[in-house]
Amino acid sequence: MARILFAWECGGGLGHLTLYRELIDQLTGDGHAVVFVTRSLASAIKVFGERTVTLVQAPVRMENLEEGVPSPRSYLHVLKNQGFADAEGLFGRFKAWLALYEMWQPDLIISDHSPTAIFTAQHYPGAKLVMSGNGFMVPPDEHPFQAFPIAPHFTREVLLEEEQRFLDQHINPLMQAMGGSRYDRLCDAFKADARWICQFREIDHYPDRETANYIGPAIAGAGESPVWPAGQGSKVFAYLKPHEGLAELLSLIRQLGLPTLIKGDRLPAGIERQFTGPTIRFADKLQDMIEVANNCDLGITNGSPTITSQFLLAGKPVLMIPLHIEQLISSKAIEGIGCGIAVDYLREQPFSYPTALAELMATDNRYRRAAQDFAKAHKDYLATQVTDYMYADVNRLLNSPVRSRFP
Repeated sequence: MARILFAWECGGGLGHLTLYRELIDQLTGDGHAVVFVTRSLASAIKVFGERTVTLVQAPVRMENLEEGVPSPRSYLHVLKNQGFADAEGLFGRFKAWLALYEMWQPDLIISDHSPTAIFTAQHYPGAKLVMSGNGFMVPPDEHPFQAFPIAPHFTREVLLEEEQRFLDQHINPLMQAMGGSRYDRLCDAFKADARWICQFREIDHYPDRETANYIGPAIAGAGESPVWPAGQGSKVFAYLKPHEGLAELLSLIRQLGLPTLIKGDRLPAGIERQFTGPTIRFADKLQDMIEVANNCDLGITNGSPTITSQFLLAGKPVLMIPLHIEQLISSKAIEGIGCGIAVDYLREQPFSYPTALAELMATDNRYRRAAQDFAKAHKDYLATQVTDYMYADVNRLLNSPVRSRFP
């Protein structure tokens, strides 16, 4: 039987783990050994519980960033923000990931938002490599890496110059220290045998990909059935994290008397005490999001492609409050196809929650119609097809010869 190693290095949501829960059940059921090198052991325990999965702490960036980019405009900037511009930190994580590969000797590595793990895997010849996640985490295999769609226009010459400088200053010195060959193209440091884009094409972070393998988002049905509070009018479900306008938004929802169910993520206890009432209920446990989306009238999210897609598949419009660039790009894409309204934190003008809610909840509004059109376009989509595809592709990869990814 094969040894399969999953890697999760960056990001904070449980989706980096739950996406693979059913796949891992099938793999362990077939007798394969599974190791999950995880950013958060506490999160991994929540997701995998008593499953026969070996959990290992991932080597993650601990250094303070000196060359970070506050609003990254390309995957190169994402790499800088994950510590690739820190020579000692990158060298240390490279050696740590390589040691993990040599210790566990995987036949297949499945990487979710793990750029250092992917980079290191280029130099571990014994395993196939899958790059998996939403479009932000799986950039196109192109030279140079293209700018994000929300970025100002960059000429190809500017992008090439920036990549060459990055290679010369950060990547190739490490290659020289390791006795390896230098890279001429940054994309060659992030090759994979397969790329799983767990997202719909319409809301990809890279709308101009020439080739792409969209397998769709994993729809989360596991969780308790929603219990809506009392109240007249449209039902609202909100998945919320702390942000600057949180109290303003909740005050407005309370004032409107909308029956609202909220699943908070690290919300201050004071927020729940302040706003819990006859028309607002905070859920303690994970919710069955399929049932939630089918029964609510409006979804409020942080713009995560996976959770937001669940509302669109049910034909429900969304209000999106992105907290970082990954969520902002997908939020603007969803806004672009007319299915919702996004708060753009990069703009200076204030955002009007009353106006946004009034537009999203008006009778037969254009956002609801667009969401219903999206649902019709994807009416044949099944949540199980993501795991089915992954499982079939794992078996394909395990039965194919290992090819060198290094140029």
